[in-house]
Amino acid sequence: FEHTGNKYFISGKTFFQSHSTVLITPETDIDIDKRSELRLEVPSLPGTISHTSGVFHKKHTLKCTIINMSLKGARVETSEQLSIDIPYALEIFFPYHHTTINFLSSFLVKNFRHYRNIYIHGISFINMDPESEGNLKKYLFGGKKLF
Repeated sequence: FEHTGNKYFISGKTFFQSHSTVLITPETDIDIDKRSELRLEVPSLPGTISHTSGVFHKKHTLKCTIINMSLKGARVETSEQLSIDIPYALEIFFPYHHTTINFLSSFLVKNFRHYRNIYIHGISFINMDPESEGNLKKYLFGGKKLF
């Protein structure tokens, strides 16, 4: 929402108990919106986060849920906290028409918060290949030319 020239945001969940009863539960405090990129809510997309570590480069994978996305980043939920200083890889299969399109990008964690048994991370994409960038644009904007 906007108030006195500033954009603010608050996130939470909405529950519909009946057609006339709605319950809204905030999960964060109200804060000034600092996003420079348009962020679109997505229908809880499943994804996979991976990274390698150690001398033998052992691969670790973790399931995640994407909450919202932009061309430069996303907000993801995980069951474990991700480190701020480690580059990760995110893989998603976007539903697109009657098929799926692949998205793969490296990312860094910009911020996180813990809510009950869920970690919510703000991530910034790095090293995205042109095919994944095109697939992200197709998914977010339905093939419409906005640029």
